[in-house]
Amino acid sequence: MSPNRTPLLEAERMARSPKVARRRRLGAFALVALGVACACAGLISFEIPTNIVLETGLKPYQLKTLSIIQVSLLSLIAAGIGYWATPQLGLRSIIVDGIPPFGASMLIFLFIGMVCGIAFGFIDMTLTKQLPLLGSFQSAHEAQLTELEALATPMMRLAYGGVTEEILTRYGLLSGVAMTANTLLKRRLSALGLAIILSSVVFGLGHLPAIMAFVPDAPTIFLAKTGLLNAASASLFAVVVVLHSLEASMATHIGFHLTLIGIG
Repeated sequence: MSPNRTPLLEAERMARSPKVARRRRLGAFALVALGVACACAGLISFEIPTNIVLETGLKPYQLKTLSIIQVSLLSLIAAGIGYWATPQLGLRSIIVDGIPPFGASMLIFLFIGMVCGIAFGFIDMTLTKQLPLLGSFQSAHEAQLTELEALATPMMRLAYGGVTEEILTRYGLLSGVAMTANTLLKRRLSALGLAIILSSVVFGLGHLPAIMAFVPDAPTIFLAKTGLLNAASASLFAVVVVLHSLEASMATHIGFHLTLIGIG
């Protein structure tokens, strides 16, 4: 038996024991509650654009309620997938599984996120200056992009983005894809690598519909830049999940947004 497989078998065995399973279930429900609470804080913090209200025929509070219900269901599904898959993959959530034996301060990951936020902000500004089409588009559509940016309030970024998104896309999507790939490939590291790539691509593409709704004539280069930068940041958060824990990726994501909020 591979020495790398032995700790995973032990983790699976411990996860099935009644006492540990009960604690993990409570932790999974606590994770859902945290995700829903942060989603509520984020979704309530911004004003829904008038055009969306007019198009749907619903009042703002109704749209927000529907969004919260949707996120709540997705958080429940994501927590369920993570609860089932993570012991078999060697992934961990501090809330569900306890502090990792190789634990590190969340402040370290917060700092890593802040440094990466500076790097990504610099890359974004450099691309805008170096690519004339990109710069001219952003100048011509500044009002529309500002309106879109207004949706990403600090609470939306830190609570929904930093916490809820990590539960949905890393604990749920990444672990689910990794478990499926591991079943097919029988290679844990290859499965995790594939899951990091696929979940990050989905994360990057998930940011494009909002842009296309606000700026229908957004050029491909702008959509590509947005998708690639978001996918790259998602890859960072996913690697942190694999190497440490879900909560470490939350801290990294929050630090990332703290920097972006600071530099505007």
